[in-house]
Amino acid sequence: MRSPFDFPPGFFQPFAEPLKWIQDKAPHRTGTFSAVVLHGAPDSQNAGHPLGSLVADPWTVHVSRDVALVADIRVGDRLCRVGIGAEVLTVQQISRDESGWIVVCTSNERPNV
Repeated sequence: MRSPFDFPPGFFQPFAEPLKWIQDKAPHRTGTFSAVVLHGAPDSQNAGHPLGSLVADPWTVHVSRDVALVADIRVGDRLCRVGIGAEVLTVQQISRDESGWIVVCTSNERPNV
């Protein structure tokens, strides 16, 4: 008999969405890959220093380890959300661990008034 707490595999997996990578610096590469995009809290440390002249909305992008394209992404590159609102994210930090790639981004940069 199946327990009421048995969920199908992948039941709690967040949805991935397509992202377009744009590198403005030479060699001007682009690509498309699938990732999970999560919006951070506005008071997050990644949103910018509270006493700084600029603040931004923080985003975290989780990418599978097998997406080799992410190794070419650099700070300052842009990730464009293809489907949802076509938001443009600016890459601030890239790291890799056993779960995959974690790309910290910002959007909606604005003066801190």
